Amino acid sequence: MKYVREIMEFSKITSISTNDVLRIFYHSDLYFLLKNGISDIYCMSDNWLAEELKEECENKNMSKYVGARVSLGVFFYDIF
Repeated sequence: MKYVREIMEFSKITSISTNDVLRIFYHSDLYFLLKNGISDIYCMSDNWLAEELKEECENKNMSKYVGARVSLGVFFYDIF
């Protein structure tokens, strides 16, 4: 449930679609920290986590995940 709130908050503050935010989130260091229970980052507020993700995106130029698509033959599929 924490992931959903984090993704929605990040989408709200950046005006990026939720599909693109999913791609960004699942490729982020923040996701790794949350998933593995490292430190007490899980206890931080959704807004704080969204701001951290925004900062990580700016520092790592994660814009490559926005609108990313994979070609499989003649079809294009969104990647997550």
